[in-house]
This record gives sequence, C-alpha cells and structure tokens, in this order.
Amino acid sequence: MCWSEGASIAMVGLGTVATVVTARRGDPGAIPVALGFFTAMEALQVGGYWTVDECQSTANKSVTVLSYLHIALQPIVINAFAMAVAPTEIAAPMRRLVLTLATLATAMLLFRLAPFEWAGTCSPGDPLCGASFCTVTGTWHIGWEMPLNDIWYALGMPFTDVVPFPFYVASVF
Repeated sequence: MCWSEGASIAMVGLGTVATVVTARRGDPGAIPVALGFFTAMEALQVGGYWTVDECQSTANKSVTVLSYLHIALQPIVINAFAMAVAPTEIAAPMRRLVLTLATLATAMLLFRLAPFEWAGTCSPGDPLCGASFCTVTGTWHIGWEMPLNDIWYALGMPFTDVVPFPFYVASVF
C-alpha cells in the first residue's frame, strides 16, 4: 500500500524484480505469486492515481472493481505466502484447512458485491461504501467507493461497527 503515485511506481519496479528473482531462484511458488500479486496491486494503484475522482470514467470504475477483487483475494494469497515462509513444513491437512478458510473469507468478501435486497446496502461512512464504483482521493492513500451490501449485519453480525470486514480480519490477521 503506497501513499503516492511515485511510491506506487517505484513499488511496481521493485516488486517486478523481486518476483522474477524469487521465481528464477526456485522459491516455493507461493512466494513469487504473492510478490507478483502485490506488485499488480501497486500497478492498479498507479491506474487509480491516473483516474482518481473521475467517477464517470470506465477506466476509474474498472480500477475500482479490480482493486476490490484484489482485496477479496488477499486472504488466499497472504495465507499461502505465510505457509510457504513458515519455519517448519505445514502438514497437508493443515494447509487444506487454512486455504479452505481463506477461500471462505474471499467468498464472503465477494458476496458483498452482490445486490442482495435482503442484505440491504452498506451505510455511508462504512469502509469502501459508496453509491457507485469509484477510486477517490483519500486522506493518506487513494480510496475506493462501491455499492456493497450489508451482508454481515443481515447475517446477525452487528459487531461489524467495530470490525467492518470480519472474515478478512480473521483470515489475514
């Protein structure tokens, strides 16, 4: 996560080099994949800076949707990376369990994009909540707004006022 267009461009360059080096070195696949994945996010952020606040722009909307998809996939990538760099080998059943739970977290994040009437809509002021898909100027980082549903609350998880993305937090942190 970079705080300016220049920093994001620099991270794209560094991330590309790190991805290629780890792949050529023969590191476990999850390592170069994770590095490439986060390098792609920095590239998306560069695109976001180039179209920031142009909410009617197809490019801006595309960057916004792709950025959310990137966020939604992070539980899988982060957990695969963590298991690849763990000091001891992770047993296959544990790997399957971790990746299954990470996939569930990703699915729950993707479900927020569905316009389920029964789930209602997110409340203004909630993280990432907005009337339409748009990459916007943030206070210290670009931000994203999108019409997410309020599936957490609809499923009886009222603590989302404290933890707005509970499945993400539980699976990543």
